[in-house]
Amino acid sequence: MFELFENDRAIATIAMICGECAGKRGREALLATISHKFYGLCLFCGEHKFNLEEINARFCMTCHGRIAQITKEYNKKGGMYGADPFWQKMRRKYGKDWQIKFKEGWNTKGRD
Repeated sequence: MFELFENDRAIATIAMICGECAGKRGREALLATISHKFYGLCLFCGEHKFNLEEINARFCMTCHGRIAQITKEYNKKGGMYGADPFWQKMRRKYGKDWQIKFKEGWNTKGRD
């Protein structure tokens, strides 16, 4: 009887999830909705989307592995500025100095 529960663990964590992924997975594991986000990375499908929820939920080890893999790929691409489609577009549009143009006064020593 207890052998069934040895490898089948569920751990609570905070994750961002889009409406489509939440609809596919159901709300059984949900402990609380922390906040609603306008835009961000869904940690289940790995895409940047609008209207996300930051949730506290219990996930199985398979879902934790999926979240870890998506987070690892996101960080490998460069985090927010390297993986987010908006910032990629700004980098292509404005070239090397895109950060200076968006963060005026930040890290601009030696520039006139």
